[in-house]
Amino acid sequence: MIQNRRTEWAGLAALALLGLGVHRWFAAGADALDSDRALVLLMARHFAQGEFSIFFWQQNYMAAVEPLLLTPLALFGLATPVAASVVAIALTAALCALSVSLTRRLGGSPWMTLLLWALPPAVVVHHHVSLYGARLVATCIAVGAFALALRANSRRSWMTAGALAGFAYFSDHLMLAWAAAAIYVMAQRGGLRYFALGALPIVALDTIAAVMTPAFHLAGPNDPGSWLANVPLLFGTAIPQLFGLLLGRAPGPLFETPPSLVPAGVLWLVLVVPAAVVLCALFVTLIGHRRKLARAGVAVADSAAASGDAVRGLLVACAATGALFVFAGGGGDKWSVRYLVPLWPALSVLAALGVAQWRPRVRIAGALVALPALFTLFADRNWPRGSDDSAAARDEAATVQQAVRESGAVAVWTDYWDTYRMALLAGESPRWVTLRIIERRPDWVREANSTGPVAYLLRGADREMLGRLADAASRGLVHTISTRDVGRYRLVVTDRTAPQMVAMNDPPSVPWQRLAALAGGLAFLAALAGGWALARLTSGSRASVGPADSNASPG
Repeated sequence: MIQNRRTEWAGLAALALLGLGVHRWFAAGADALDSDRALVLLMARHFAQGEFSIFFWQQNYMAAVEPLLLTPLALFGLATPVAASVVAIALTAALCALSVSLTRRLGGSPWMTLLLWALPPAVVVHHHVSLYGARLVATCIAVGAFALALRANSRRSWMTAGALAGFAYFSDHLMLAWAAAAIYVMAQRGGLRYFALGALPIVALDTIAAVMTPAFHLAGPNDPGSWLANVPLLFGTAIPQLFGLLLGRAPGPLFETPPSLVPAGVLWLVLVVPAAVVLCALFVTLIGHRRKLARAGVAVADSAAASGDAVRGLLVACAATGALFVFAGGGGDKWSVRYLVPLWPALSVLAALGVAQWRPRVRIAGALVALPALFTLFADRNWPRGSDDSAAARDEAATVQQAVRESGAVAVWTDYWDTYRMALLAGESPRWVTLRIIERRPDWVREANSTGPVAYLLRGADREMLGRLADAASRGLVHTISTRDVGRYRLVVTDRTAPQMVAMNDPPSVPWQRLAALAGGLAFLAALAGGWALARLTSGSRASVGPADSNASPG
């Protein structure tokens, strides 16, 4: 028995070291970042300078928690892409530890959970070393709230779980899915009333702040006509990408021809087929053993709280995330898989529970699920990794910085995916302003529109913007001072900003933005009501909404 225990711990330690090595490999490419990741660091630096914002720049459904986390580093000039990746890896390790702990408590196979964290697909690793996209801080808080809800057995602990769930929701509204899972557990355990008392003040604060500070681009949920298109996007693209069955598409300009999601070659097919079979087998196993899983495992808080609450709670988180994806997370987004990455803790635990139901001799077959992920780690070059990628990105930024400095421009217009990473790597002076998608700093736009000369840093494939700029010059709307090629870019300097160049959608009206912000708070209330109703249905009896006294046992 002791020898088996030592072997188990040695295997887990080896998997943990492997996972750290894989994530360190991707963290080494941190300087080859995109604008979303750069924004977190820019905000942290601005926070350190006294410019504070409750919400992420120009979107009031995500609090600026990640920048706040990096602000102490920014005070000492240490808020760099590599430092942000180190913080992200620490958060990922915490999520992994929570997942393994939950797997042990439920009687699953810890090695399976740790394997999925150690060898996830490249797209997942990328988000695990990024402080934007995977919502790492919010997910840590949300999963912690769920774990506490499973163990809570007093009013104070129930309210604490509610406060954590409310703060996770405040950090990112996508955490509504994990909040729904905790709500379901609390309804089953009899602590929903006190859970709500802990959560609702924070949710109300978030709603009031969002209504009072409408975001420039917040449009609320997708047009209902796009919801049906989100269903095949979820099951046909996002979920296969999440497990490595398809390549992940990196954030980038839409005018560039995106790489195929289906890898070329026979090797990918050879690896995908057994992994897909194992995934299907795990799904069938979970369905076939649902009643056994509801009774098995170690009691979570007391004899009345079986592990079935935890298993059903994880399934609630998965179902709620899928519903949010269809409602608001798809919409034709080319990089929508990031909305599913916060489910990795739930998926890793459920996979471990499924493997544990197999005969001991065949359990090792569960490791086949990592074959496509292993393939993407080497073959999916959409995601930067290693020092070579970082060095190339720094060299490119230095070349652009030198060219812009020589041009004499006081502001630079460029595509969103270049704007903020250049601002981070090449410096915020001159001002960098975006031509597409989202303008995070309207004050920078005002500066660019009121001064000159300005530069346009456009990728060679951006025929639309290059054509617009040439047309403006031919009509005498601007005077072209100079033009030069800078690597993959073309730098065009004009005496002033050209009209009709910005290609962003018109922002919604302020009343609509406020209505969309208010809908977030109402959605949390709906989750409370839905969790209570679902608990009644699954328990077969009336779910209590609160104990009679502080010493009452949950049930």
